[in-house]
Amino acid sequence: VTGVPSPLSDSQLLEISGTAFRSVCVGDCVDRERNRRALSFVFERIPFVPRPGDRWYESVFQNYDTEQRGHITFNSFFDIIKQYHDFHYNKLLRTYQSRQHQHQHQHQHASRQHSQPRRSPTPPTDC
Repeated sequence: VTGVPSPLSDSQLLEISGTAFRSVCVGDCVDRERNRRALSFVFERIPFVPRPGDRWYESVFQNYDTEQRGHITFNSFFDIIKQYHDFHYNKLLRTYQSRQHQHQHQHQHASRQHSQPRRSPTPPTDC
């Protein structure tokens, strides 16, 4: 779609995610704070995703730390990124398509108004 940035490919996301994860991981996992730092690193490199707030980072970590061990693996980390990326890219597409549709509708409406014959004003009558 013209005018919309391209989504990142899975391999691009994997590369950025791997770099971020390796920069903060201890062993094969990241804790809550390291997860937040690594996710922020990734999201800063994806132009169309908003920066989440504190509450989001807490919630997403809890959703993936199902056994409450205080850490998540790379697979969970990558899944968070992939879902967030895809959700916001699809949202961007819908917004763009909606605006494009509205613009086309307004343009068509304006064209019809200009193409309709106009009645000339009735000349005044002298009575």
